[in-house]
Amino acid sequence: MDVDFIFDRKSNRYSVVLEGEFVAISRFISTELDGDLLILQQFVDWLVSASQGSKTYTEWTVEIDGEDVEVISNHLLEHDDQQETEEESLLDWESRCACGKDDLIKVLRAYIRFKQ
Repeated sequence: MDVDFIFDRKSNRYSVVLEGEFVAISRFISTELDGDLLILQQFVDWLVSASQGSKTYTEWTVEIDGEDVEVISNHLLEHDDQQETEEESLLDWESRCACGKDDLIKVLRAYIRFKQ
């Protein structure tokens, strides 16, 4: 995963930028984990210890299946049983992403170090 960590001095905000197929992970981190370092660390601890399961946040859900992680917008989960429009299908890559658990842990640990 190619990642950029950014600190905006004007707004005093941190952000993670993952592009292409991993943009959903950037959105998840900025929406659900970006406030408190403790929340971010607790999520990393959960990733390290869990081998199966899911964690639902306000706008996103993270599912672990062995060494695979999927980040899914709750909007997609709510409408999963309905037929997707063509436009929704095109935006799916912005709302869903699969990656390796170890890769995500490495990104999040690096982000924690960047924020400290």
